[in-house]
Amino acid sequence: MAEIGLSLLRNIPDLVAWLTGITLAIIMLRRGGAKAEKLLLIGCGLMLAVSLINPLLTGLVKWLMSGRGMSNITTAQTMGLVRLPLAILSIAALVCLIWAFWLKFRLKRREAT
Repeated sequence: MAEIGLSLLRNIPDLVAWLTGITLAIIMLRRGGAKAEKLLLIGCGLMLAVSLINPLLTGLVKWLMSGRGMSNITTAQTMGLVRLPLAILSIAALVCLIWAFWLKFRLKRREAT
């Protein structure tokens, strides 16, 4: 369980960055934000969730597998299955963030022309 705490400590800069993004997105939404700000909030929220869940699931799987005396290969395969949904969430968050910035800057270009 000490591994989980150390992993979370290593992720503190990521957690602070995503919390800052969430805070800024909420402020922008309250000031009349539109779809881009909602996508920014969703993307930052998903990335924060992945940053929090990843060390917990990794530590849990290692702990469960070591208690059963499974080989390293079996443990690695199980870790891959556990991390697949997290990878999908990360990709979804990245798509939301890219889409948010694309919407924001595309609309500014149209207004400038």
